[in-house]
Amino acid sequence: MFNNILTRLPSKQVARLRRVCKLWNAVLSERSFIKSHLHHSIQADKQRGEVLLTFHNGFSFDHGCRLPFTANLCRCPYYEYVGLMIKLPVNASSYVHGGSYVIGSVNGLICFANCKNSFVIHLWNPSLSALLAVPPYDFFSPYPNRYQILFRFGFDPKTDDYKVVKFMYGHAIPGVETWLRMEVYSMRKGSWNHTTPPPLPHITTICDSNERYVNDYDGYLHWFGYVVVDHDQGPRRQAIVAFDLCLETFSEISLPDSIDNSSYYNAIGVLDGKLCVMSCSYSDTKYEVWVMNEYGAAESWVQNHVFSRFSTGSSMVRPLGFTLHNKFIFEAPDEPLALYDPLEHQVSYFNISIMPSFRTKVVQYVDSLVWVSPLRSILRD
Repeated sequence: MFNNILTRLPSKQVARLRRVCKLWNAVLSERSFIKSHLHHSIQADKQRGEVLLTFHNGFSFDHGCRLPFTANLCRCPYYEYVGLMIKLPVNASSYVHGGSYVIGSVNGLICFANCKNSFVIHLWNPSLSALLAVPPYDFFSPYPNRYQILFRFGFDPKTDDYKVVKFMYGHAIPGVETWLRMEVYSMRKGSWNHTTPPPLPHITTICDSNERYVNDYDGYLHWFGYVVVDHDQGPRRQAIVAFDLCLETFSEISLPDSIDNSSYYNAIGVLDGKLCVMSCSYSDTKYEVWVMNEYGAAESWVQNHVFSRFSTGSSMVRPLGFTLHNKFIFEAPDEPLALYDPLEHQVSYFNISIMPSFRTKVVQYVDSLVWVSPLRSILRD
């Protein structure tokens, strides 16, 4: 009964109760209690309506500026939500002076990088105002000007660990040989680990520029990529590149046959607890949503929704992702974000527009007790 009551309290109140005595601190810091509190928060969001935070590219923690995000309720997205009482971390503005962009979010933790500070990565729990600066990572590349650095953030349920994945991807000879240099940061260990993943001989390109709404799925991270069908003459086909956070290995997942190279905008997400893809193409006037019933099995793709393309005033309406309520988020250049309800066949609009920058991100706010341990952190009551 005691735990059942406390799991319903906001995380900041629980954090204060930890200071009552050593026994309360021990009980409320248990991993089982933190998981129960997180589960209740997610279920409560599904009932009362989830909150989406939109971070624009180059946001700042400077206290003289407005909040680094815009908050909107899914059930009434046009109006900015002012009931979300988030205090920025103390002294964060002293070393996070703008130039920041969100990498990803999971279980209430938000991972972001600061471009003006040597791409230092931070983990932030806005529920607790806790901020962690991750130790530096390796910047070395054997092939200058022939690489790109990709980041993702996810949760490994098998080891109960939050991880930042950074890999440098490029070609020893342009268009010929793919190579990877990888590091994985473990929040439990507080350090980076260099790994040597197996080569991806069939992958010619890994795409990162189209990921605006990013979350992990059951211990896996995902990117869209292009696979060579015939090394001599092509053509390329689209596929999903998956990364197992526990084994730290890559794999390839084929897309449904109807999602071919003419599909110019795709989005990966989670729908009803399963991996899914939303796609639209140049030639069609519709969107397709596919769900993978058995993870990793290409034959288990099932078409879940098909609906006509709608207009926000722009012809370049593209999918972003999926909410906890199984609604679909769309964007168009310099137009308001759109939220589509597939059951009611209705479109509602946010009061914010997305600028043409792939580093703009939309994440879900989740009240969470997950702490950004074990390294130094900043806490504001």
